[in-house]
Amino acid sequence: MKRKILVIDDDRALCELLRQCLGNEGYEVACLYSGRDAALYLKNNAMDLVILDVMLPETDGFAVLRQVRSFSGIPVLMLSAKGEEMSKVLDLRTGADDYLTKPFGLSELTARVETLLRRCQAAATVREGKKLLRFHRLQIDREKCLVTLNDEPVPLTSKEYIWRRSSRGELRTSKRTIISSPLTRKRSS
Repeated sequence: MKRKILVIDDDRALCELLRQCLGNEGYEVACLYSGRDAALYLKNNAMDLVILDVMLPETDGFAVLRQVRSFSGIPVLMLSAKGEEMSKVLDLRTGADDYLTKPFGLSELTARVETLLRRCQAAATVREGKKLLRFHRLQIDREKCLVTLNDEPVPLTSKEYIWRRSSRGELRTSKRTIISSPLTRKRSS
């Protein structure tokens, strides 16, 4: 399933560039050119991340961010031509998850998007009571007792699939045991 990104920027050429760049990376990208209807759009459309310009007509990025934070914890990457420290601090304190100063490189933007989505996925996994654990390409589904690597099932013996209780009562897996398994080593190379 493609991850969905909403770009909110009044620069239509930049929106189309980001749509193409992120689309090439496998994301589904929607664009809005003002902040006026951003909150309503997010309430009615499931998105995974927002890229939000600070300087928007009608409703600025700060106001949009405050509106979004009133109902959602979706990751927000702010874009701005303002590179001053106080502008960045204000965005981050208002609820932005990251900040990128214009002009920026598309590789850096893509890396920041990937990082935010990975961090958000990890946090969601923890919130779900650790039913599904992810370590990059390795995934452990505790409910189904299934381990996959690169989306392929990894057959494990019961001794390789070890769970231990930590001192705080959390469940932990021996990641070293799984990764050092001969089956796992073969699949990852």
